[in-house]
Amino acid sequence: MNPTATIDSGRSMASLGARPWAFIAALMLSVGLFGGSAANAAGSVQFNSPADGSSAVVNTAITPTGSASITGTTGDGLDLVLVLDSSGSMGGSRAAAQRAAAKALVASLPTSTSSVSIVEFDSDANLVIGLTPLTPASNITAINAAIDVVDASGGTFIGSGIDEATGILTGAGATASRSQQMVVLSDGAPPLEIPPSMQPLHWPPAWKTFMR
Repeated sequence: MNPTATIDSGRSMASLGARPWAFIAALMLSVGLFGGSAANAAGSVQFNSPADGSSAVVNTAITPTGSASITGTTGDGLDLVLVLDSSGSMGGSRAAAQRAAAKALVASLPTSTSSVSIVEFDSDANLVIGLTPLTPASNITAINAAIDVVDASGGTFIGSGIDEATGILTGAGATASRSQQMVVLSDGAPPLEIPPSMQPLHWPPAWKTFMR
């Protein structure tokens, strides 16, 4: 099975197997998690049949019926920071997969109400491009170019990337009426190197031994 999703605009998304991040983005847009339709959404499902407590012989075909609804408040858009792993373990196919996922997510956002920033992290964090509106189209080209320059070297200090993204989303460049979100992409591999000044004193002995 290779499912597809369709967002409100009627555009059919790529298959889940081919572009999982695009599929996830479509689902997020459909319930407004990325500012596409509603900033705060709540859904409910009511089954009419079969009745509660019903039983049937094994292998009996049952067709449930019911209804679903969703309510929410309209949002003014999205400020999104993509926090990308640029550590040494992200070389080769991992870096390519991360670039493809990031670009697919950007391409799935509503262009008129979204701004995107790119942050990379390894042993520390680096702002690659600040919050940039997705219009005009040349801005998307600039964002994709920023994704392409994310390299693969150093350790994996995820916290530094999250801190950098938090600063962007709470800073002067963010739009107060929008939903502020970050998406962190990483292979999750342990850091190969972390500067001594960034090494927490409370790491357990086994972890410190592994780091050596």
